[in-house]
Amino acid sequence: MGPIPIGIVIGIVGGVLTLLLVDNKKLPAGLLVVLGGLGLGLIFGTHEGFEKLRFGIYIPKLLPFGFPTGADFTFALLVLVLPQIPMTLGNAVIIFHGNTLPLRQFP
Repeated sequence: MGPIPIGIVIGIVGGVLTLLLVDNKKLPAGLLVVLGGLGLGLIFGTHEGFEKLRFGIYIPKLLPFGFPTGADFTFALLVLVLPQIPMTLGNAVIIFHGNTLPLRQFP
C-alpha cells in the first residue's frame, strides 16, 4: 500500500481540528483550517506562476467561449433542469400542505 499521501494526512488533521474547535467562539475552526491550508501551500507548494501575478482590477470578458450552442442548451436541460423539477415541486407541495403554523406568528 505504501506511505499515506500528504493530502490525506492534511485532510484528516483539518477535519479533526474542525471537530475540536467547532464551538470555539474566539478562534473559528473554518478560518483556522483555511489559513492553515494557505500556509501549508505557501511553505510546501512549488511556487510556480508567482512571477506572473499582477495586482489590479480585471473585468471578465462577456461570453469568452462564444454563445452556447444548441447542444449545450440540450445538455443543460437534461442534466440541470429536469432533475431540479421534481425537487422544486416536491418542496412546494410539502410547504403548501405542511403549513400548520399559526398565522399569528407571521404578522
